Amino acid sequence: ADVFIAAMVVVFFKAEGFQFEFAPQAGIYCFALAAIGSSVAVHLLKMQLAQSSESVGEEIGKIAEELRERGDDQSAKMADDLDSIRGRVEHAHAEA
Repeated sequence: ADVFIAAMVVVFFKAEGFQFEFAPQAGIYCFALAAIGSSVAVHLLKMQLAQSSESVGEEIGKIAEELRERGDDQSAKMADDLDSIRGRVEHAHAEA
């Protein structure tokens, strides 16, 4: 929608064959500000997600190591499960 509206604004400003006058008013500036603000907010949220997923992955790794140090079979299985979860968290971190 943002691209479509931006394209329409460009056409209206450059159009010579239309029989109407186009004058930008406060709405277009509010829209532009909202679009820029939205982009900034998404960027900040992605940075926060990457940061928190990294720390979660580290914590999961520490817990898995503690479980492996116990030496029993049940703890080893739980550590393997946690490593699987950690892999998914790190994959999400890489995609963010």
